[in-house]
Amino acid sequence: MKKQKGQALILIALGIVVMIGFSALAIDGGNAFADRRHAQNAADTSALAAALAKINNQNWIQAALERAASNTYDDNGVTNTVDVFNPPLDGPYACPAANCNEYIQVIIVSRVDTWFARIVGMEQVTNRVQAVSRAKPWTPYYFGNAVVALSPGDGKNNTPELNISGNTIISSTGSGFFVNSSDNCAVDSDGNSNTLSTPSIDVVGTACDISGVPINTAQQVPYPPSYPHLDDLCSRPNAVQVSGDFPKNNTPANLPSNTIYCISGDFKVTSNNTVLNGSGITFVVQGGININGGTLNLSSPSSLPLFYLPYAANKVNNNNYNVTINGNTGMALKGMLLAPASHCKINGTGNTNPLKGQIICYTIDLSGTSDTYIVYDDNDNMDEPPQIELTQ
Repeated sequence: MKKQKGQALILIALGIVVMIGFSALAIDGGNAFADRRHAQNAADTSALAAALAKINNQNWIQAALERAASNTYDDNGVTNTVDVFNPPLDGPYACPAANCNEYIQVIIVSRVDTWFARIVGMEQVTNRVQAVSRAKPWTPYYFGNAVVALSPGDGKNNTPELNISGNTIISSTGSGFFVNSSDNCAVDSDGNSNTLSTPSIDVVGTACDISGVPINTAQQVPYPPSYPHLDDLCSRPNAVQVSGDFPKNNTPANLPSNTIYCISGDFKVTSNNTVLNGSGITFVVQGGININGGTLNLSSPSSLPLFYLPYAANKVNNNNYNVTINGNTGMALKGMLLAPASHCKINGTGNTNPLKGQIICYTIDLSGTSDTYIVYDDNDNMDEPPQIELTQ
């Protein structure tokens, strides 16, 4: 029995060490984990603040540092450091990744003092967190192509989503064509003696009977599209509600500037006596568009389309609301035609007053017996709004 004296003290001492170890793990580890979570939230909000400032042409580094400081990470070099990089210093969004200059990386390194872990020589725990945001600027829709056929394809060959026909000149300047279909012969010419002049044709599938124009393989964009910034057009203060077709017999020749016309029927001009003039005009059309005659001198604001046929799921493959434009010397249209669920037929414009804008439809026919000229200038079209998002 005498030999066992003092063992209790040893066990108690070992127990105290173990308890201190568990306390260090619970308290110091908990503090470190809480700081890491707080630092990650600070990095996330700082990256988003920087992205917003970058889009607004403000000092995005200062915006990130100020947001981090408001979350107790003040880049003092002792307890924490905050670094901001554009493009990111490393990771999947660093150059040479696509659009790397749109991404902003925020790295926060924080040092947390320990309490119990000092006994074993660990005076601090270091956390390193990062966040990456994307600041996508104003960009032209669909890569800035003049003519865009959005249909992803019907799975059938030789049923082109962009069809070029007729003994005419088809010309686009400033930009080319984009065809979203993955089908064979997604863009096709009927083989007649039409002359096609455009910088390039970007197509997801294949092109048939096209010569003299560069053909590029494109990446398919999602369909159906989403344009949330246009959802409230008809509830804006400058919106005018029109019941039935437009224009009507009493519609003035000179339309008020900066007006949105919300038309429940068709936009229909079939008389050469019709005269419409207006700048900063947008037509939201629930029906279709038929322009065949008249004198139209219309332009849209830079932030909105000239014509918008809202997308509806029940319109795809079952849409009676189409767009037909028969150009004439009295027609001067400038701005985007956005009809993502409609078939559009452009039957010549002539080179006196070409279409100045961007044509975006589900499927497109460029045909007719007169020449079709489309002039693309980004300043004439609505751009896709800037976007910010947290990517990592």
